Amino acid sequence: MSGRGIATTAAGIVVVLLFLFAARFRPAIQRVAPFVLTAGVLGAAIYAEVPFERTSTQNKTLVAEPVVDAADMASTTTASTLSTATTSRVPPPATVPPPTTALPPTAVRHSIGDLKGINHSASGTVSVIEAASGAWVLRFENFTVQGVPAPVLYVAEGDDVRDPAGTNLGAFTATKGTTLDVALPEGVEPGDGWTVLVWCEKFATPVANATQHAA
Repeated sequence: MSGRGIATTAAGIVVVLLFLFAARFRPAIQRVAPFVLTAGVLGAAIYAEVPFERTSTQNKTLVAEPVVDAADMASTTTASTLSTATTSRVPPPATVPPPTTALPPTAVRHSIGDLKGINHSASGTVSVIEAASGAWVLRFENFTVQGVPAPVLYVAEGDDVRDPAGTNLGAFTATKGTTLDVALPEGVEPGDGWTVLVWCEKFATPVANATQHAA
């Protein structure tokens, strides 16, 4: 479906037609024509099809702590503030309060979106998570992406982005996985209204994307 793919196919057809036309007038070409055409067809098949059949199941977790949606975190903070304000108006009891236990660190999911194929097959979810350490990651969960040659991952501001834009996160060779975290560079903090894009460099065409919505 890409311009480069269509141009490559058209060029191959033109070469074959020229070869067949020349073979009509030169017996020597007629004798080798079947072998040349067979080699050309096999070469084209390897060039076009083999990369698509490669699969790679990848799982990697960069955020180990529990993940809480940003909306739930905000609700918990508000409830805690109201409770503290109410308690402050009540005289403290005469007893010694029990020792407090520090809450375990949690990560915050700022946004999430469904992974959808663009002229390719894809499924799963992609979310933006901020770890307790302050690091930001993209998390792919229960995902599948059709294999393509030279896949690259981008994150860009805007809904349903389908062209390379924003930040290039490098090669994305995974085609299947349960949980795969991809680190984001320092200062890149996507969220609601951003898009995660899988792009095929070889044929200059989009493979899949996930528009982010507030979590």
